[in-house]
Amino acid sequence: MKIAVATIKGGLDDVVSPVLARCETFTLVEVEDKQIQGSEIIENTHREGTSGVGVQVGQMLINMKVNAVIAGNFGPNVFEMLKQAGIEMIRAEGSVRESIMKYLNGELKPIDRGEASGRFGGPSDTQTDSNVYNRGARGLNRGGQGPGWRGGGRRAGRRWGR
Repeated sequence: MKIAVATIKGGLDDVVSPVLARCETFTLVEVEDKQIQGSEIIENTHREGTSGVGVQVGQMLINMKVNAVIAGNFGPNVFEMLKQAGIEMIRAEGSVRESIMKYLNGELKPIDRGEASGRFGGPSDTQTDSNVYNRGARGLNRGGQGPGWRGGGRRAGRRWGR
């Protein structure tokens, strides 16, 4: 089994990156009989792209013939690509080695569509609840309440007059 882990510096002693497509490196781990047999650090050459980064990273992972991917969040585009390719996606945080072992021992389960995140860790297009949807760049809470901001509804969080 081959597992790709989104990482910051890379390696089994690193931490899982909170993002997949724009992570610095991938730690590619070979597993046999629930034991880590080896690992390799691969630079994510797509992370600086201006658009389509999730799709490019998804294709890279598919080409590497991984069975599973571990990351902090998965954007909707890369989620769909990996799902269609039959690659399991596991959301995790903390140590790479610990996350892999938790996955192998069944403590971490593959995510489904409702658990994939949107861009840059925001809500996915399946999460339209107004309390989630209305968070703006100012870190406003429920309903987008705050000075100079409209409250409530799907369009909350926009400045007046725009």
